[in-house]
Amino acid sequence: METKTYRVRSLSEAMQLISQELGPDASVLHTRRLQPSPWRWWDRSQWEVVAGTDPTVPDRFSQFLRDESLDERPADHSSMNFASLEQFWNDLGEDLHHWGASAEAIAVLTADLRETTGAVGQEASHQWEAVARHVASRLNLGGGIKLQPGHCSRVALVGPTGVGKTTTIAKLAADFHLRLGQRVGLITVDTFRVAAIDQLQAYAGIMDLPLVVVRNPEEMRSAIEQFADFDLVLIDTVGRSPRDRQRIETMHRTLAAANLDHLLITVSASSDQHTMDAAVAAHQNGVGHVATSLVLTKVDECQTLANVYPFLRKCSIPWRYWTNGQNVPDDLGVAQPDVAAWFLGEIELVSASSGV
Repeated sequence: METKTYRVRSLSEAMQLISQELGPDASVLHTRRLQPSPWRWWDRSQWEVVAGTDPTVPDRFSQFLRDESLDERPADHSSMNFASLEQFWNDLGEDLHHWGASAEAIAVLTADLRETTGAVGQEASHQWEAVARHVASRLNLGGGIKLQPGHCSRVALVGPTGVGKTTTIAKLAADFHLRLGQRVGLITVDTFRVAAIDQLQAYAGIMDLPLVVVRNPEEMRSAIEQFADFDLVLIDTVGRSPRDRQRIETMHRTLAAANLDHLLITVSASSDQHTMDAAVAAHQNGVGHVATSLVLTKVDECQTLANVYPFLRKCSIPWRYWTNGQNVPDDLGVAQPDVAAWFLGEIELVSASSGV
């Protein structure tokens, strides 16, 4: 029996290579993730897949992918037998539940995944790509902020206490200043926490960026004037509970004086859906006519990302950025179609571990 070991980014990639190099009848003998963490797809952990040509070895995962190809199926979907696939969804739900996913999260995620099963015209090796595209299409992905030449873009981050606004400001500043070479200025209105000012001042010093502390709308207007010829101004704010309407309104008045281009509502991925919904509702329409979007932080603290999916699925504002650690500027990502790998990475892990 000929055997071969593959190290790949995804199981679908492995299946394609195995089919090309060992033939369509090859068997998958063993699969494992080299760094087995279902939520850490950004560190480019790879799969190790061992395949062989012995036809007597059962190969349930390859068979699952082949079963989902429509190459040999009738065009009438109603006549298809989905019994084995139903077992796959049941196993998936059980594993996600074991990881801590809520019943709602499992239902919403698997419902969207079911819609792409057996997509017309898709070969087996391309099934996962079709699913990834579909999952991405269900999310309101805003991509990164685009600066306009000759215009100073003013961006403020708001959200509850402890979600990582100051660190995210530093990551954005480093990305635009160090990577893109833009002139960046920093403003903070977080005078409530001295440590927050010290933290941002430390980042500003490292990157050689100017920082201005403001306390009211008048000082905000003055600070914005100082940065008139800059490319970007990033504004840090004090964390406020969504229930503290009076203090949130006071902060909104100060931010309104900045004539913002973007308001980034920052929420923690480790929060429950009600908390995230409340944070968006508290800030969504509070600063006038400004482009409002989402930053999802602390992705690295989630046992499973499935619980975030229903929130992202129904969120009314575009999702722009995510963060997954404290490293500046590395642990910052842009919300674009490849974020579907978060959720599909977990599905692939279930597929391998359960022998589907």
